[in-house]
Amino acid sequence: MARRLQRLPAAEWPQVEYRFRIFDGTDLCQGIYPLSTTIDAIKERLLSEWPQDKSVIPTSVDDIRLLHAGHYLASGRTLGESRLCIVPDEVVTMHVIVQPPEARRRTGGTSGATNQDPACCNSL
Repeated sequence: MARRLQRLPAAEWPQVEYRFRIFDGTDLCQGIYPLSTTIDAIKERLLSEWPQDKSVIPTSVDDIRLLHAGHYLASGRTLGESRLCIVPDEVVTMHVIVQPPEARRRTGGTSGATNQDPACCNSL
């Protein structure tokens, strides 16, 4: 059963393994991240480890957005602050969306995540 981290005292937060899946199903940067890890730090790591043979390659961290359980994770927050749903002893998969600034201008999107971002649902 999924649990929200905010409902648990910090001392009871479990060790959680994360993986970041890109558009073609490739997983990047899989590992256990402390809940104090910022979304920006994860984006930096994704950018530095991005495979250069892919058809879509981000040029900056501003091109990368992280999607989990239908919500974009806001830059400037930590994993612990990001209202993640977790299942004990499971790997949490986050989807990596690459959207260069010129594409955001065409679609009218913004670079900052808000609670009004469109939601989606993925079943794996």
